[in-house]
Amino acid sequence: MGFTIELVRYAPAQAKAAKAGRKRHREEVLDLLIEDGEIARLVDRQGRDRLPTTARLDPYADHVFDAYWCELLLADLDRVDAGDLTPSEATVLETLGAWARRCVAAPEGDHRIRFTGD
Repeated sequence: MGFTIELVRYAPAQAKAAKAGRKRHREEVLDLLIEDGEIARLVDRQGRDRLPTTARLDPYADHVFDAYWCELLLADLDRVDAGDLTPSEATVLETLGAWARRCVAAPEGDHRIRFTGD
């Protein structure tokens, strides 16, 4: 019960594809992380009130975080008690933090973090 997490860059589709009614953007997966329940365990242990953005992640649904949601995710990560983390949780959170900072800094908001649940 975890997520497949991807750092994705969106680029506008070519004019022909947009006119044909296909996707309005192209997606390029820049990086991939397989998470095996570390996020859910962390939220359970540290509390939903302390990590409200992270607590919204439903492992049975899909979520896409743009720059706005990545800023909220970074605020959550700042509140995490690092001494309470297992090595695998620390790895997942370090990766998410790095990706979220990339999304916030990306020009024109073209980066997203995509969480795909079970």
